[in-house]
Amino acid sequence: MATVSIKNKDLVRKILQFEKEQNQRDYMLLYTGFFTALRVSDLIEMKVKDVKGKQSLRIKEKKTGKYRDFDMPIKLRKELQAYCKDRADDEYLFKSRQYAPKRKSKDNKLFEEDNTPISRQRVWQIMKEIEVKFNLENIGCHTMRKTFGYHHYRVFKNLATLQRILNHRSIEETKIYIGVEQEDVNSELRAFDYD
Repeated sequence: MATVSIKNKDLVRKILQFEKEQNQRDYMLLYTGFFTALRVSDLIEMKVKDVKGKQSLRIKEKKTGKYRDFDMPIKLRKELQAYCKDRADDEYLFKSRQYAPKRKSKDNKLFEEDNTPISRQRVWQIMKEIEVKFNLENIGCHTMRKTFGYHHYRVFKNLATLQRILNHRSIEETKIYIGVEQEDVNSELRAFDYD
């Protein structure tokens, strides 16, 4: 079954609050993911220098190889500035707590012992912990990105802009990705009447 978005905004806030109380790194990872729609592979490669003191981000997407430039929401900027305070520019934004001397960076160099990014597998585990804690189903690494897409569409109703944000090839791909197509069909069918 495909990973799904979290369609209830209150639930997104509850998840973020829970993580904020449990683990600052995981909270900031989720917060950044929910506010930027970045893929997990791009989130985990971010360094402090990518966000510290900045109002916008420039990310080279791992999947597409394309650069994505965008302004950060004010709330996200404030959270990231506090999170990055007193941290070195070359530190990974979301550091692993595990010593991983055999893991290599994207330029094929060994990570420094104390500067290894969180792994995609660990992000998946965090999402599965959220799934259990909040009694959800089909939560995974794409959930943050899909949740952003779903709520962005619900607020702005602009699939063309959302397609650009998500870097999809077509509006149809975007509609399927965020799960609004079937939801809209069902809603319209329920409301249909000849009166």
